[in-house]
Amino acid sequence: MITRIDLEAAADFSWEVTERNIQVVRPGMQTLMTSAKTGEGMPECLAFLEARLAEMRAAAV
Repeated sequence: MITRIDLEAAADFSWEVTERNIQVVRPGMQTLMTSAKTGEGMPECLAFLEARLAEMRAAAV
């Protein structure tokens, strides 16, 4: 999960470059970009966590 995406402009930071670098190291890795300040990406984050929880519960039975 990549957080604080609302700081991209203020920090002169590129999330796109970060995403590319992650994919070089871990091809196919899913990334989530979120900002608690703006709420951006939070619904996707919640859906991701709910899906993982459901998978874990199913595997435990």
